[in-house]
Amino acid sequence: MATTASSKSRGISRAAIIGTVAAALILVGVLVAISASGGSDGGSSGGAVTGAEEVQTQFAGIPQSGDRLGAETAPVEIAEYADLQCPYCAQAASGTVPALVADYVKPGTAKLVFRPLTFIGPDSERGANAVAAAGAQGKMWPYAELLYRNQGRENKGWLGEKVVKNAATALGLDVAKFDTDRNGQAASALVASAAADAQTAGVNATPTFVVTGPRGRVVIRDFTNLGEFRTAIASVR
Repeated sequence: MATTASSKSRGISRAAIIGTVAAALILVGVLVAISASGGSDGGSSGGAVTGAEEVQTQFAGIPQSGDRLGAETAPVEIAEYADLQCPYCAQAASGTVPALVADYVKPGTAKLVFRPLTFIGPDSERGANAVAAAGAQGKMWPYAELLYRNQGRENKGWLGEKVVKNAATALGLDVAKFDTDRNGQAASALVASAAADAQTAGVNATPTFVVTGPRGRVVIRDFTNLGEFRTAIASVR
């Protein structure tokens, strides 16, 4: 009995080892496949971007100029300090911003201003310069939204040259001008100005919204609380 039991135990151990090795090999194969496809960071494979048509529709008919979305004469300004790599900024883009546009921008009560920051890493700087260049062609907000829709994980290389250029092409930008502008002085100046303004306003995380009007200024850090925006707009208007 002892010998039989010992034999069964060794058989079970061998089976367990073989099963573990097989599982490990399968896992390695899956990881290699994901890496090869460019999908491990959650971004688009090969730099492809999706959602451009939906983005164009989302912002259709709303006045845009530079970093501004909405009427220039709107009495309240809502500045969004954001990093294109920030996942919470992507959440704000899909939930908070559409609500603000519907409730305040379209009626002419407020205008939105996009202030690109580079908190997370070098790719954030590429994104900030790119969104500034898109603003030079009146499409900063659609461009930022398109990048958010194709966002990958922070500092994993998803926000590379292919994505930046493909997003410009998908939105119908003049790509040659876009390339010149994003590497030019005006884009650098806009990004530097956003950083300086963020420091002045005490912005230390993204996204942060700063609501400004004739009666003062309110900083909003909880972007999910639409009631806080409503109160802030009423208080500064």
